[in-house]
Formats: sequence, C-alpha cells, structure tokens
Amino acid sequence: MSFVGPRPLAVHHYQRDLEQGNVTRYLLKGGLLGLGHVMKGRPEFGSPVYEYEYADQYLKLSPLGLLWLDLKIIGRGIKVILKGKGL
Repeated sequence: MSFVGPRPLAVHHYQRDLEQGNVTRYLLKGGLLGLGHVMKGRPEFGSPVYEYEYADQYLKLSPLGLLWLDLKIIGRGIKVILKGKGL
C-alpha cells in the first residue's frame, strides 16, 4: 500500500474488476489518498474516473512528473483535512 493511489478494494471486488477487464487496480498500488478523495465538496467527489485519470498519468509521466503529481495530491489532501470540508 502506498500513501497516494486509489483506495484498496475488498478481495471479491478486486477479482470482479479483473474479470470485467478493469486492470487499473492491478497496475496501481492502493493508497490512503487519491485524486477522487481530494475532490471533497465537489460533485466529482469519489468518482471512479479519477482512478483512470491517475492510471493514465502513471503510465505517461516520468518518475519526476509522478512525484510532482503525488505532491499536489498530498497538498490538496492536507487542505481538505485542515479545512474539515471540501476545497
């Protein structure tokens, strides 16, 4: 498990997703904080589209670019925690 990434799934949901062809959970480690989670207070909060967006960035960006993306997600997460509400 990592600090930034999609929330981990229960084993039966993970197996179901793999059977349906969703390999993003196979490519990415589960994390405590993700793009969908830092959108608290917005209609996009919790949307699975952010899982795919992060996977797309994961495959395209350099290691330095991924570090920058993760730092931005962590920064947004800290704002959500400190404010106690959405962005």
